[in-house]
Amino acid sequence: MLNFARVFSAVLLLAAPCVAPARAQTGASPAKAATPAGKTSEPVYHLLGFGLSGTKRVNTDALIASLPQHEGDVITPAQIKADADLISAALKAHHVHGEVTTTTVQREGKGHYIWVIWDVHLTDPLSRAAWRGVLHFASQSFTGNVKLSADKLAAATGLHPGDKMPPGSISDARTGIEQAYDAVLHGAPVTVKGQAVVKKDNTVMITWSITEPG
Repeated sequence: MLNFARVFSAVLLLAAPCVAPARAQTGASPAKAATPAGKTSEPVYHLLGFGLSGTKRVNTDALIASLPQHEGDVITPAQIKADADLISAALKAHHVHGEVTTTTVQREGKGHYIWVIWDVHLTDPLSRAAWRGVLHFASQSFTGNVKLSADKLAAATGLHPGDKMPPGSISDARTGIEQAYDAVLHGAPVTVKGQAVVKKDNTVMITWSITEPG
């Protein structure tokens, strides 16, 4: 877990994969990488660590460990962007549906030491709908499923009656269904669509339509 006990400066990017260099609170410029004459140099930083949050459907520690840089390495904005691209591709391969934002957090003081933090923002109808209060899961049903039972698919969604349903909950449940199919069909294409109905009492009913490979 990252330790933010001290005061840091942060740069939040609203679209990924892209990153802007963090700036120290003193206003000092980052160190510059040496480049041949006539070419523009780019800032370099010292990496304190990576963070990835927003989904429990992948082993985020293993994903971060697979990146080419590690704590103590020198890192540039171009490398951070390349890392963000790798993370986005890995999340897509694991059926995580959403957008990834990149935040660089620079430690106060000299040396240009930074953390690079990625957040996954799951997108689904609930994340786009107007706020109408806390929603709770009521029930779900499945059509088109033959190779996996409704009970197994329900377990894969991770939804239980009465659970709160924040934005992204339907997207996360869909990821669970698709990953369950991957385990038995070994990557064969499956189409999963979810239609949600929000009732007057703010409970949510989901109908899943599944198209399995022939």
